[in-house]
Amino acid sequence: NADFQALSCEDQLNYYYNVGANYYYLDLLSEALVYWKDTALHQATQCWNIRHPEVGYYHYVIGIVHGGLNEYEEQAFHFEQSLSIQEGQAAADALDLADLMVEIARLNLNFKDYSKANRFLAKAERLYQNIEELDPGKLNRLNEVWGLVLYESENFEESIEKSRLVLTTDPSNSVVIHNLGSAYLGIGELEDA
Repeated sequence: NADFQALSCEDQLNYYYNVGANYYYLDLLSEALVYWKDTALHQATQCWNIRHPEVGYYHYVIGIVHGGLNEYEEQAFHFEQSLSIQEGQAAADALDLADLMVEIARLNLNFKDYSKANRFLAKAERLYQNIEELDPGKLNRLNEVWGLVLYESENFEESIEKSRLVLTTDPSNSVVIHNLGSAYLGIGELEDA
C-alpha cells in the first residue's frame, strides 16, 4: 500500500526481515525463505549494494534456512557469498567470520571434502584465539565439528583429542561421546570404545 511504499528502504527491509524471522522461528522454513531470499535480499541490495555487510548477513541466514531444508548446494552458494563479502570488509567481525567458517566446514563434512573442512576449521580457530572472552560454546562447536571431520578422514587420534576438548566443558554431549567411542574403535582400543 502507499504507506508502506513511503517507508525508507531500511524500514521496508526490516519489515521483510522480521516477517521472515517469525516464519523461521515457527519452523516454517520455506515461508521464511520467501521473505529473506526473494524479498529481503533484493531489498538489501537496493538499499546498499551487493558487497555491503548487511547483504552478507542475508546470504548467511538464507544459507542456514537452506540447510534446514536439506538444500546443501544452495546453502553452500549463500555461505560462499557471505564469506566473500565478509572477507572483503576492512573491519570484518572476527566472531561472525569464524562462526561462518565453522558452518562452511560442517557443510564440507556433509560433502565429504575433509581437507577443505580442515582448512576452514583451522582459520576459524585462529580467529577465535584472538577474541577476548570467547563463549566456550563456540570452541565446543568448532572442536565437535573438527572431531567429526578428523574421524571421517580416519585421523582417529586427532579426532580423540578434539572430542576430549569438548567433553571437558560439555561432558554430556552425546554426539561427541559417540564420536569418541567410534574413534577409539578405529584405533583398536576396544575397552575405551
